[in-house]
Amino acid sequence: MRHRRWINLCLRLTSKNNMPEYRHVSLLIKNGRVISYGFNNKYKAGRIADPIYDCKGWHSEVDCLFSVHKRMVKGSILYNAAVTKTGKYANSKPCPYCQQFISKYDLKGVYYHDENGNVCKYA
Repeated sequence: MRHRRWINLCLRLTSKNNMPEYRHVSLLIKNGRVISYGFNNKYKAGRIADPIYDCKGWHSEVDCLFSVHKRMVKGSILYNAAVTKTGKYANSKPCPYCQQFISKYDLKGVYYHDENGNVCKYA
């Protein structure tokens, strides 16, 4: 399954994230290529990207989408993955603020994994 392939790449990239508790990674894929990626970060505020985003941290979805021009995003797929500091799967479903932020983009789909590693589609 192609979605598993991209989720697995996200999981490999979590080792590049230096957050102490949860390491989230998002990838933006278009035409089979990575066009952007993002990591969660507690040192940036999400309101920088959008006033509706009322989270203290900077989530990987925001980092990923904010790093590329909005017209490049059209028709792409966003993938999320997350692990705990011990390397176990963490639910990587976008939070309500990220869901609102994501809805402003014309994405083909959003995929994440649950705490058991199952790939899920965000509706």
